[in-house]
Amino acid sequence: MWLLNMEELASINLTGDPTYTRDFARYIVAELALNPWSAGTTVDCIGIADEVAPLNPERIRYRDDSSDAAAEAVADAVAMIDRADAQHVDVATGRGTAADEDVWPARLLLVDATADDHAVDQLIGLVEQHPGKTGTAIVVSVTSTRPAGPCSTSAPAGD
Repeated sequence: MWLLNMEELASINLTGDPTYTRDFARYIVAELALNPWSAGTTVDCIGIADEVAPLNPERIRYRDDSSDAAAEAVADAVAMIDRADAQHVDVATGRGTAADEDVWPARLLLVDATADDHAVDQLIGLVEQHPGKTGTAIVVSVTSTRPAGPCSTSAPAGD
């Protein structure tokens, strides 16, 4: 078993066989939908993992179009950066020390790489330029040539 802090990685590409890549993306969403440790997490699935969203509609939202979800994620990331800066902490420290009265929510944007949206690109830039301060991770399932960020994980080839 591996525990992966996707928020710390910030921007992740899933590459490899399209079937296994999509399966792995669904697995990530299912883990976040069902585990108690991810109770404060919001996951926006754009063009991928639609069948997993009903597992926990409070945490998981599926959308065909990236524009609203990505723009909302950008706004939340900017607000979290401002909050972390005001408290002089990163998000993990803010959560661990209860730096203010509110919770420090986590967010994951899971995008099928065929979605071409300026807000997605802007979010990738934000999470990479402000490590540890956005409370956000973005995972791009790459079945085309669109890059998402420096961290790339290949899905297993299968047996």
